[in-house]
Amino acid sequence: MPDATTITTATPICLDGSTLEGGGQLLRVALALSALTRIPIRLTSIRANRGGLGGVKGQHLAAIAALAEWTGAEVQGAVKGGRELLFWPGRRWEREAKNPYDGFKRRVLDDGHTILEYTIHQNTPGSIALVLQAVLPFLLFTPVSASPSSSSSTDPTATTPIPTFHLTITGGTNVSSSPSTDYLAHVLFPTLSFLFNLPTIRITHVRRGWSTSSSAQLGSATFEFAPLPAGATAPPRERDIVPRGGIVSVTAVGLAPRDAWMVLKDEVERGVRRMRFDGAGRGEGEEEVADAHAQEGWPGEVEFVLEDSGEPKRLYLLLVARTADGSRLGRDSLYGGRARDLSSAVRDMVGGVLEKLGRELASGACLDEHMLDQVVVFRGLARGKARVGGGRDTALSRHARTAMWVVGEIIDVEWDEEGVCEGAGFEVGERNENEKDRNKEKDTSVELPEMESLSLV
Repeated sequence: MPDATTITTATPICLDGSTLEGGGQLLRVALALSALTRIPIRLTSIRANRGGLGGVKGQHLAAIAALAEWTGAEVQGAVKGGRELLFWPGRRWEREAKNPYDGFKRRVLDDGHTILEYTIHQNTPGSIALVLQAVLPFLLFTPVSASPSSSSSTDPTATTPIPTFHLTITGGTNVSSSPSTDYLAHVLFPTLSFLFNLPTIRITHVRRGWSTSSSAQLGSATFEFAPLPAGATAPPRERDIVPRGGIVSVTAVGLAPRDAWMVLKDEVERGVRRMRFDGAGRGEGEEEVADAHAQEGWPGEVEFVLEDSGEPKRLYLLLVARTADGSRLGRDSLYGGRARDLSSAVRDMVGGVLEKLGRELASGACLDEHMLDQVVVFRGLARGKARVGGGRDTALSRHARTAMWVVGEIIDVEWDEEGVCEGAGFEVGERNENEKDRNKEKDTSVELPEMESLSLV
């Protein structure tokens, strides 16, 4: 991969990395969409709003390297701390005939099913979830065609099942100011399936990796999923524009030393019983309405998923509320405070998570604050009109508005002030025709290659 630090072309879509939130999310969303659509991008002032900590980080370099390999991208500026980056998908493949999955290890099971394995390496416990955020859209929406079936079927059109990805990412599973792999498993992945009918994503072989102010350890996680078939789109289910249903279950995922489990369980159960589970929401074109499912305290059992963290300084809690209509709201905390003893630290952590989840539930939102910005890319790619907003009194975060801005710049989706857009209806394996036309207008001398299906024979 070229490591030049001077950007020499103005042909790609130019994005100012200091826009709105001006952090790493802008870079991740831009990379995800550029790789998927084959539209080149040029970013300046990367993470400029992070002050002296700005520029490209190690986690970004890991995602850039993987996407560049899969797309044949020419890359300039991919250096740690770099403030400018050129990412031009397909540019190297003008000279090399390759397909996206040449670098994947192909394994055929006894039943004939094909597994495609790949590992993205980080040498430090950078967030695994944030690396996945940059690469997941490409893998889900990039075609993997199946070869003709070798079975005894007489149907000439019979095909083998679509291969399954086994994507392993090393780094941190629990990292400060980043989604945890627990949040991915219990909130993000079910939400993507619920809203967009996307394939089920499972996390297997988790080895905990920590990155806090007082603890660091390299870990890994493997994600197993199948991509969408060629020609498919992911139509949204507009669940977040109707009043939210009542809460039907509460799950607590806790990582703490075993001798702190009892305190954690007692504090969670006591707090959940006191919490008001207000399901009020706002329907499309309606005033605020009262939800018949509003509850004072949770009357049922809390489901606990507990794991021994092995160290008093490694404390984490995720609370997930699931509604009758299938949506999930989650809030979590990786404890980084100072407490006089372990029990006090656990109580502080639980109290903070309960307070944050309580605000989410009181708003009537169908998606929690952090989920709002993580679904923006998929909203923009999906077919039809969809809303990114939450419940009453829930303003779009700067992260969400930043993601919306990037999506609008690259795939020409327009958003209104409430976070409503008409999705592009992106089909797997095809670039949006409007984007191809727009790119040609910018430089008619450059013809980007079309994305081709991978035939597994």
